[in-house]
Amino acid sequence: MKTMYLKKTLTCILVVLCASSMHAKEMNFSDYLSKFKEYKSIDEGIVLKGSVLPSALAVSYLPMEASPCSEGSGVWNALARWESNDLILAIARRDYDLACSTEKYPWSEYWIVSYTKKGEVVDYCPLGRWGDRYLTEVKGNGSLSGLVAIQASVSLSTTEEDVFRNGSKIPCSVAVEEVTVDSNGHFMATVISQNEPGNIVFDEKTTESSIQR
Repeated sequence: MKTMYLKKTLTCILVVLCASSMHAKEMNFSDYLSKFKEYKSIDEGIVLKGSVLPSALAVSYLPMEASPCSEGSGVWNALARWESNDLILAIARRDYDLACSTEKYPWSEYWIVSYTKKGEVVDYCPLGRWGDRYLTEVKGNGSLSGLVAIQASVSLSTTEEDVFRNGSKIPCSVAVEEVTVDSNGHFMATVISQNEPGNIVFDEKTTESSIQR
């Protein structure tokens, strides 16, 4: 009888601990999502600006191993999120404070990640880079289950002063990619075009740069 009582007691404790753990994870996921700007529609494009994520949340909900650059701290920034069917989609940016071995300047990379409503990571996909040599814009494709990523890349010979000089137009190469997510949360990237001639244009009034195709 005593042994049976102990078994029942241990079982109850395990159930309570499991339930507490699941509740804590859901609370943490809600806290994580609160760091992102919520969008009801992405047709007008997404503003790729945000705030630094606490490292504990980044480690729990972002693809830490998906790094093409081993140098630098790899700080994550929360940018945008929205819902598509039973999924939650989020865009985050990973910043590197040191240049990769193959690069002259440090850069950042945008990622889109799909989650279940419980906070489980389903899939992730890179969208583009940002830095002295790169600029990425993200626009909607008419559906909450897809978007278009436009990335401009400039030559290594282009200086930082060239890129940010007021009113300047910096020649660049433009690549366009459509990224869609299926009902299970898996991404598919389709190249629309590559090596298009374009310019990175700096607007003196807004102090923002944009891609001109």
